[in-house]
This record gives sequence, structure tokens and C-alpha cells, in this order.
Amino acid sequence: MDHRQPIGHAGGLYLGLLLVWHSLAFSEACAQQAPSPSATASPTRAVSPKGTPLQTVLVTGRQSGLVGVAGSASEGVVGNDEISERPILRPGEVLETVPGMIITQHAGGGKANQFFLRGYNLDHGTDFSVCIDGAPINLPSHAHGEGYDDLNILIPELIQTVDYNKGVYNALVGDFSSAGSASLNYYDRLPANIVLHNVPNLPHGLEASLRWRYFGPRELTQSNQIHSEATSLFYLRLGYDFNPQFSIAVDVFNLLNTHAQDIAYYYASRLKFEPPGPDAGGYNDIEVHPAESRSVRLTFTARF
Repeated sequence: MDHRQPIGHAGGLYLGLLLVWHSLAFSEACAQQAPSPSATASPTRAVSPKGTPLQTVLVTGRQSGLVGVAGSASEGVVGNDEISERPILRPGEVLETVPGMIITQHAGGGKANQFFLRGYNLDHGTDFSVCIDGAPINLPSHAHGEGYDDLNILIPELIQTVDYNKGVYNALVGDFSSAGSASLNYYDRLPANIVLHNVPNLPHGLEASLRWRYFGPRELTQSNQIHSEATSLFYLRLGYDFNPQFSIAVDVFNLLNTHAQDIAYYYASRLKFEPPGPDAGGYNDIEVHPAESRSVRLTFTARF
């Protein structure tokens, strides 16, 4: 049985007034949220609910149109902004902006870095061609091997772009490019004059970035039976801009002072006082070069 009753005149009047009241309230709320014509015509400085002006946020970026220019996704361009935000211990570490590239040093300074790209050991740059403003850097002949690539001549602050190409041999680049290549381009004219002064062991700063470098176990033999230990290093950068002209930054390399294997080899060797061994006259063992201990660098920059 249906017990529903039709709405009377009084009920219909009450329902109509309720709908009208809701419509008016909704219209008033929309009017309060909609910007006035003057506000949309001329943007004003953002103001917090308490009436205090908010700090202006400036967003900058670099766009490179590589459509129809790059032959594959393994090519790209790195700008100065990306380079300046990275903690750099050695000039050659500029190439770590290339995805998949790892730069290290298996001994003291004064010679070329050790290059790793996509898990392959490129020694001192034998298989990675590098040019600076069009001038080839790889040496055709050297005691450390052909293609010796010493990037200690670099000045990272002056680099405008890094054009990289990863992959098989590229005829446009020439020799020593079987694993990839990079072209480092200096500024023709600096956007501002720069004066750098380095003072060690004076950390100070408010803004920070933390970088983690992880190098997993590497195969040291073709049989894949001997592996090196995994390496995990942390780098800390603290910086503060006093104004557009003056800034200060501190870089802490190997923040945790980790005793890690920077480079590892497996081969037969024998000390002078040891008798001949069973492995080609020596003893097979893992030879390592430890990672550098913690170091601190403070940089003061003045632009004028």
C-alpha cells in the first residue's frame, strides 16, 4: 500500500523559500571568490592572510629544443645552472652531469680521473671522447693508455653547456668515442664578473643539498666469481646568498668519512720479498684504492 502524501500549499511554499535562500548564498560566495577586473588586469604582490607581503619566488629554467636535432634519447645538453648546483671535488666531475657517468680518482691528484659509464670501466677516458670548445682532449698516446683524458685543466665555473652523446662509436666525433662523447663549451662572455676565494674548514650556510653516490658491487673477473665491495659516499653542500652580488657555500666531501673502495682490481701480484706464487708467478688478490677521506671546502663568490 502506498502511504505517500502530496505536498500541500504550505509545504511547497517552504520548499521554494529554502531553494531561493540557498541560491542567494551560493551566488554571494562566488562573488567573494571571483577576482575583480582591476586585480586581473594588473597583478599585485602576494599578501598573506595577516596582511604581511610574501617573499617573491623567482623560477628560472633552460629549455633546449632537441626535437629533430638529437638522434636518440641518449643525447642531451646540460646547462651551467645544473653544474653550479653540484658539489665538485675535482674538475672532471663536471661530466657526472651526464646520466650514468661516474668520475673518480684511484690515486692522488695530478693525473686523469677514472671514468665509468653505464657500468663499464673506461679507464682514464680511453673510450670517452671529450672536447673543450672544439679542441680534443684525449691524447692518442700516453703511458696510461691511448685516449688518456686529463680534465684537470677545466674551470667548472666557466662552462656554459655540456653536450653529451652516449652509445656506440660516433663517426662525427672520431676516435675514443666507442662508449660516448662530451663537448664542453665555455662562455664567450660571462653573464657577470666572478671572483672566487677558497678557504678550508670554515663551514657556514643556511640552504643545503645532500648528494648520495652509490656504486654497487662490480665484476672483477670474466667468470663473474670475484666482485668488489659496494661503495656508498655522501656529499653535503651548504650555501647562503647574502644578496645578488655576494654568496657563500661550503662543500663537505665524503661526509661520513667512509672507508670505501674507490677502485678495485683483481690480478696476480707479488711483493719483492715474496716467493713465486701459483698464479702466473704471483698471488691473485683484490687490489684496492681507498676513497679520499672527508674534506671541506669553503667558497666565497662576489659578482660585480
